[in-house]
Amino acid sequence: MSTSVLQTKYVFGYHTGVAQNCAFISDTVVAYAAGYQIVLNDTQDGTQKFINSFVPVGGEPLDGFTCIALSPNRKLLAVAERGDKPEINI
Repeated sequence: MSTSVLQTKYVFGYHTGVAQNCAFISDTVVAYAAGYQIVLNDTQDGTQKFINSFVPVGGEPLDGFTCIALSPNRKLLAVAERGDKPEINI
């Protein structure tokens, strides 16, 4: 039996309901929220990487992100989630 797996290839859009929604994590890579993902978009070559909304093991799905924040030295990106038991992931 074969199984199908969905994999994100490219995200179009921007979630305006997230505080501090856009941050340049390097000279060419911008991080922003789009739906239930944080998109790391390389403005130079157009590629994207994704950070999905986290689901704790055995936990309930969360309701997306409330804000993102970047450290002054651009080494750490904090992502805050929305839900009954939200988390902040760095």
